[in-house]
Amino acid sequence: MNLDWSADELAFQAEVRQFLTEKLPPDVARAGRLMTSVYADHDKGMEWQHILHEKGWAAPGWRPEHGGCDWTTAQHYLFSRERVAAGAPPLSPWASTWWPMSSWNSARRRRRTSSCRAS
Repeated sequence: MNLDWSADELAFQAEVRQFLTEKLPPDVARAGRLMTSVYADHDKGMEWQHILHEKGWAAPGWRPEHGGCDWTTAQHYLFSRERVAAGAPPLSPWASTWWPMSSWNSARRRRRTSSCRAS
């Protein structure tokens, strides 16, 4: 098993670092570092969400057809790692959980609907 990052993954990590260096305002980073709960200061969190939206990274967990990033698992990990290292607030919980929830709910709905049709 090779646990080294690929060239594409290292390039993505460099892109994330550059983005954070250039776009993360110091006051937003401070709000992220001062968090005592799962949420940052609302206004700073929303400011950060708008910055991510401009880049197209506001909802990386969503399906691409709904505005998501189509990132690999490694890219999600690298983004999270770099975000934390820079002190940026976390993403909205809905931005990171919608995709798995929608996949699970879709499969569940299909099972429920098909079982209803059979009766």
